[in-house]
Amino acid sequence: MPESDHYPIRAWPWRTQLRDTYRVLFVPVTLAVVASATRFFHWPWGLALGACLGMLPSYVLGTPSRMPIAPGDSATIDHWLAAHKHVHDARGWVPRLPRNAYFDS
Repeated sequence: MPESDHYPIRAWPWRTQLRDTYRVLFVPVTLAVVASATRFFHWPWGLALGACLGMLPSYVLGTPSRMPIAPGDSATIDHWLAAHKHVHDARGWVPRLPRNAYFDS
């Protein structure tokens, strides 16, 4: 594959990810909700452990990533994003959804 067609995708550094307040608070708040529900409803702790482990794939798959884009490809990518219900604002391209429905990344 020619080098110009190769776009390596890399996860953002931890320091950058920690600026996303919603993402950073998601796991501790969810763990607190599961622990409280387990205590309040007297669920077995195995169920709580399963709930906590079950949310990890969505957290890992939602890791913000980046990739370099060749200058000539940016117009094509902008067109694709606009055609697939994204809007461009101060944060860059974001889904056309309510703010609390997606992470800052």
